[in-house]
Amino acid sequence: MNTNSPLHRCFIAFVLPQAIRKYCSHVQAELGRRHVRGKFVDPGHCHLTIHFLGDIPLEELFRIHDATLPLASQLREVVFTPVALGSFGRPPRVLFLELADEGGHGKALVTEFRSLAGLSDEKGKEWIAHATLARFRSSGEAKSWDGATELPDPPASFRPAGIGFFTSVLSDKGPQHTCERLLAQP
Repeated sequence: MNTNSPLHRCFIAFVLPQAIRKYCSHVQAELGRRHVRGKFVDPGHCHLTIHFLGDIPLEELFRIHDATLPLASQLREVVFTPVALGSFGRPPRVLFLELADEGGHGKALVTEFRSLAGLSDEKGKEWIAHATLARFRSSGEAKSWDGATELPDPPASFRPAGIGFFTSVLSDKGPQHTCERLLAQP
């Protein structure tokens, strides 16, 4: 790896189809009507993280892409279903759309992806299918969510649009993601 290459904040994620990103916007609007406070994620940036890579050279992101090309055909087996709202942390720091991984194909693909790419499990955490909707920056904001988990008008199951290889720039408006490469089913 070229140590003189600039570093980029990178992650790899399942790309949500447009209809599911639109649904995330609908859920966020409903949360807003219920006076939930927090920093809502731009629905256009909603995704299902496979692995956060941190600051790496772009060449490393492209190496991972190339190493995982054989997995593209397995994408057609991956199906998710929105099931509930959930949160991480106590008090909650992240509010998310929980997704059922139908048949376990998403988790199996994540495991094989990490193996092919030479990535270890992130801090020993189990992968959970979810799309972040909002982040709570304080316990006061966290308390604005009443813990209700039911979803308004949940959509049907869906297949991801592909696996994106992203760079991310943090800004005052929130993270701005750019999909540098896309692994899509053939």
